[in-house]
Amino acid sequence: MSKLWRVERYRFFKDCMIWIAVAVMLSVLLFLSTEDPEMLIGDNTLEGTITSTLKLANIFIALVVCVAVAVYIGREFKQKTICYEVMRGYGMWRIGFIKTLTCGFINAILLQLAIWIYVTSMDGKTNLFSFGRWCLMFLILCHICTCVTLYVILFRDGGIGGCLAFVRFTLFSVMGIFISEIILPDFAQDIYMAFSPMSQWNVVINVRDSIPMIYLVGVPVSFLLEYTLLLVMVQLVSKKKDF
Repeated sequence: MSKLWRVERYRFFKDCMIWIAVAVMLSVLLFLSTEDPEMLIGDNTLEGTITSTLKLANIFIALVVCVAVAVYIGREFKQKTICYEVMRGYGMWRIGFIKTLTCGFINAILLQLAIWIYVTSMDGKTNLFSFGRWCLMFLILCHICTCVTLYVILFRDGGIGGCLAFVRFTLFSVMGIFISEIILPDFAQDIYMAFSPMSQWNVVINVRDSIPMIYLVGVPVSFLLEYTLLLVMVQLVSKKKDF
């Protein structure tokens, strides 16, 4: 496992420009949306502008992460790099886990840094969000980045996996929230909303309201549940399909 981690870390930082570009692209999109009042629904206050801009970050993050991960991991499937790792005896769950350390957690750190730079440059200080809110934002970013990585590995195709992951974290989330409001009772709807990354993000960045306890539980639990489920699926599918 340690050798696999060293190799993956080398590859990741060798292609570091991809991930730096992801963070830079997110920063640019955030600043561009701030400059366009028609994109925002804030209350003309600095706090409202930052909050409204970060609400759009759901789409920005999903887009740039899905594209970058699809290119990075999709290329490794085409070049048979992952195939060679499997031939050396590494299980797909190990490969998937190592990939999520780089494409997932390190990528989430870069995205968090881009958001921090944006908030600091707009606000002139870093106390708009509490430490707890920053931690929850990081967990949501980890949820998106790691699971996008596993979706691409699961489908063994950058294009298909990236597109399906983007749909899952955008269109599927919106449709799920809309349907839950129609068919689910209030308590079940609250639980579903607390386990939806898009809803979680909107609640966490809303500094004017306290974060409900159900969201404090839902953010880490939903991340761990989907991450574990995808990792298990990656291993099970690898036993049924040859490379």
